[in-house]
Amino acid sequence: MRYHSFYNYLIALLAVAFMAAIAERCEQRAMVYPPIAALATGLLIADRRPWRVQLWQIPVLLTLGAFIGISLEMWLFFAPVTALLLAFLLSGLLLRCFRSTLFPTVATTMLPIILHFSTWLYPLSVGLIASMMVLLDYGAIQMGWKKREIICQPLRIGMLNRRRQWLLMATGILPLLLLADYGGHAALVAPPVVVVFATLCQPGNPLRYHPRRLFRTLLLTACCGVIGKEILLTFLGWPLSIAMPLTFLAALYVLKRFHILMPPLAALSLLPFVMKGSVWTYPLYVVGGAAYLFLCSRTHWRVLKAVKVISRR
Repeated sequence: MRYHSFYNYLIALLAVAFMAAIAERCEQRAMVYPPIAALATGLLIADRRPWRVQLWQIPVLLTLGAFIGISLEMWLFFAPVTALLLAFLLSGLLLRCFRSTLFPTVATTMLPIILHFSTWLYPLSVGLIASMMVLLDYGAIQMGWKKREIICQPLRIGMLNRRRQWLLMATGILPLLLLADYGGHAALVAPPVVVVFATLCQPGNPLRYHPRRLFRTLLLTACCGVIGKEILLTFLGWPLSIAMPLTFLAALYVLKRFHILMPPLAALSLLPFVMKGSVWTYPLYVVGGAAYLFLCSRTHWRVLKAVKVISRR
């Protein structure tokens, strides 16, 4: 049986096209949800679910994250750095409460603050889209189009050290948030890049040892987003319901070509569609922010390991 079947790719592309068509019809930018690419990649394309999460928890976690993000944007609109830092920490707390590693929750929480969404339509859209992706995943399994071994690996660090880990990650993100706010370059802290950072900070993640392949893939998926928005959408005038699925398809090709089927990298290709203005410099800022966070992921994990050794003594 071919696990990466034609039907799974088709369902994933149709889901993105459906979301884009509804957003375009309603003329609501808040209804364009870039992490749908991460959900489609993790649930429909990947052989094994990349997150430690139960299906019913996915819409719950993402909707709660969206509510937190919108609330912070409305209450702390005058202090975006504080709002983003709280969004990161609260989404981490939410994941700890559910004992989950569904890191798209982090991106979902930070997204309305970075893009300045202030409508409750955003969490409603997130809940509906997440529920749709879960139903599509369940339907694909029932139809026999895919068969996945669901692995719920036990978390290998204690609750205390996981708390320290999130605090260390927040400490690393803070300088980048300040720089992005001072320079007005939101792409430096693109939520999918922050999700990549959180993923790399997990114990045993092998991508920390393959930075060239990771950054090559990250750069190309970001370039797919620029081409999709600036050329397909703006220059050629194609509808959003065509430009977004084609961009997502190009990103999937890049991920398969470099053998990194990492869900947040797929979401990175759709983020330009909800950013205002020109996005030609988007890949440069994304790579710059990712380079800094990659160094933080190496440093902070070493610090966390040292803390574990000291605590054992």
